[in-house]
Amino acid sequence: VDTRQATGGALRGRSSRQLSLVGRDLGAQGGSGAGCAIPAESLAVEAAVSAVAPRGDGFLRAWPAYAGEPTATIVNFRDGESATNTGALPREVGLGRDVVARAYGATTDLVLDATGYFLPPGQTVLVTSDRSDDVRLRPTADGRMLFFDGDPRGPEPGVHRWQEGAGSQLVLDQEVWHPVPSADGSVVAVNAKGSDLDPPMEGEGADLWTFDPADGLLDREVTLPDFEWSGVVALSGDASTLVFQTEASDLVAGDDEASRDLFLLDRSDGTISSPTLDADLDLSWANTISHDGTVVAFTAKASGQEWAAAYVWSASTGLSTRISPEGVDARFADVSADGTTVVYAGASNGSTATIRSYGIATGLTTEISDAATSSFQPTVSGDGRYIAYVQNSEVVETRPGTSQPWWYWSATRVIRVFDVATGATVTAVAGDFDSVSPAIASAGDHIFVQQGPPEGPGPVGIYRWQRPST
Repeated sequence: VDTRQATGGALRGRSSRQLSLVGRDLGAQGGSGAGCAIPAESLAVEAAVSAVAPRGDGFLRAWPAYAGEPTATIVNFRDGESATNTGALPREVGLGRDVVARAYGATTDLVLDATGYFLPPGQTVLVTSDRSDDVRLRPTADGRMLFFDGDPRGPEPGVHRWQEGAGSQLVLDQEVWHPVPSADGSVVAVNAKGSDLDPPMEGEGADLWTFDPADGLLDREVTLPDFEWSGVVALSGDASTLVFQTEASDLVAGDDEASRDLFLLDRSDGTISSPTLDADLDLSWANTISHDGTVVAFTAKASGQEWAAAYVWSASTGLSTRISPEGVDARFADVSADGTTVVYAGASNGSTATIRSYGIATGLTTEISDAATSSFQPTVSGDGRYIAYVQNSEVVETRPGTSQPWWYWSATRVIRVFDVATGATVTAVAGDFDSVSPAIASAGDHIFVQQGPPEGPGPVGIYRWQRPST
């Protein structure tokens, strides 16, 4: 809302105006012609309410259109001095008008900027539609921003950022992969070949880069030999450390093996170290890191082993420790931001895969998912309390040549959330075959997932689920 651009102009003393907070066209009230991306299901909108260039002293009131006028004011203003206050404005779903604003005293212009919204507990809303089927979702710690990549060779390559209240936008128009943001979203790490960039740069290896979404300028952090791959990069929440995996053998002294090793880049001084160089491990592509960069979770195969195992590296000990039992094929390791908990999916001796939680301080492992059907892709909140994962509704095929159920294949898949504190599990998203890749915000309040719509046919897209309050 901006009455300086609106039909009807400024608010005169003792006049009121009904305002809409949702919808596609808010131009008549001075807002965006494309709307503000606030879901129609929202129960309230967090907003900054400003009295701009008041013609004298006075105050503003704002209240839900379905309720009576309150006695409290939201903004007090003085002659010629703009003033702002913030607050939550409740709304009733289904009403055409959401808020009534009224000026008392002098005439003033009104500007209302939506900064967020509140959903009903357990509500799932579409963030963006028509995404490709191989998108990596990475939210910021508070769940108010989400970064994801498009199809590098499709109509929407590059890095996209969704912001609560602002919708989705392209923040890096380059052929890059696997964006992962810092906790506040001010730094984003990606993989890219220099030769694929525009304008092209030297390099045919999948180098590591970072950029600031505010300017979209790429900085090369790690240069790899031509045609070497850096795996899926991880960035610590404080943006101090990059973690990656590669078969390149010239990054640290003494690395002359062909196995895929784990590497850490200290961004403060550019030094690279490898915690797995002497461990005789061949790593898988996935790894995650704690907020301060002191704990890394990953999966790897030891020499002579048939199955991958889950490991934890700790800066305090400098050691990589196996945390999954013998005979367990471990995948999808994820560490909590506080470095206390690791979750992974593990299948024991041909059984279905279950989600397991490992306490780093206690050394104890707990199975948290139903063993009747396979579960995979676990993700854990920052404090280790909430664990989201994908669960197959049924297993319909086995791994070729073995009796072990196929990790992914199922007629339908749902997103489940386990609460460590209460032991309760809820179904967050009941979707179709495309319900995959959950990503939980560090705060634990929001889960993003790529799927078909929660009910019935519709576009494949990215959805956000809000955890019910406890």
